[in-house]
Amino acid sequence: MLHTLKAFWKRPTTIIGLVTAVMFQIIFAIVWMTAYDGATEADRLKQLKVGIVVSDQTAGREIADKLAKELPVGTRLVASGAEAEQLLNERKLQMVITIPGNFSDSLKEPQRAAVIRYSINESNPAADGQSDEFDRREDDCHSQQGSGRAGAQSRICSRESAGSGS
Repeated sequence: MLHTLKAFWKRPTTIIGLVTAVMFQIIFAIVWMTAYDGATEADRLKQLKVGIVVSDQTAGREIADKLAKELPVGTRLVASGAEAEQLLNERKLQMVITIPGNFSDSLKEPQRAAVIRYSINESNPAADGQSDEFDRREDDCHSQQGSGRAGAQSRICSRESAGSGS
């Protein structure tokens, strides 16, 4: 048996195969790990553009300001839903968050769900893979095809409001 192992290790094909296997591991480890360098840095997230449409003038502006301040992505207020959809279809925005007109009223009633709508353009390469993450975070979502020709799709999501109006 020992004689067989010595003969095995003396063959050039064994040495070449072993060296090749080790080199592949090293090369792939270096290439793979450097590809993720800076993938989660805040500067790169700021490149994602999110529009916020505020239809609720009571609490909507305050919520929009808080979202703009705390989200790790670039945000901008958009005047109307139609303008936001146009920007989304032109790929100037990757996502639109819409705060509906009755949002503050739904927060005041504990038995009513507070609904915030978000829309993404699934044909946008910058948002590729992001919608799956959003879907995992939401409790109750359903899709609705948008009227845009570039593949915009809306997701209507709701969360039950707990407590009084705050």
